[in-house]
Amino acid sequence: MLAVRAQNCEWRIDRKTGAATCLGVINRDSAFGCARFGLGENGHVYLVTSEGDRGACPVRIFERLGDGDYKLRGKIDWTGGDGQEDAKMESGKEKQTVLWFDKNGDGLEQPDERVVVASVLDFNIAWTMPDLTLHYGVRGNRQQEFMLKVVGWTECGARALRSRKEHSPAA
Repeated sequence: MLAVRAQNCEWRIDRKTGAATCLGVINRDSAFGCARFGLGENGHVYLVTSEGDRGACPVRIFERLGDGDYKLRGKIDWTGGDGQEDAKMESGKEKQTVLWFDKNGDGLEQPDERVVVASVLDFNIAWTMPDLTLHYGVRGNRQQEFMLKVVGWTECGARALRSRKEHSPAA
């Protein structure tokens, strides 16, 4: 048996017959344009997704808990400068990037679970490494690429956040 992700769902494909069985819906909020699985050092499987074909925000990170069972553990999104995401923001109006990783497993953003970076970071989900290292660049400066490596895990299994300075490309 082979498990794959397609159309925002997880599917099990029987290699002999080719028959597919839907194991569950991963996300109903938005379609995945790009997605990559990774294995954390904690032994858990994660799915990193974006709405664009290469990695336009929002980027979402789900933990796979079992067949067709996924939990949102993190999100990276752009803001208009007030630190609040705005799904209706016009393209080109983005000013900051907000990184959120759940500490307590409630799936809700609390201030101590967020880091706001005063740059627009463009993530390339297609280049996500098997260890969940994320690749990004600073908008307007395509000369440099950066890697956001996993530095640890929260109690609920999300990536641990580093300080604001450590998320800054200049650090």
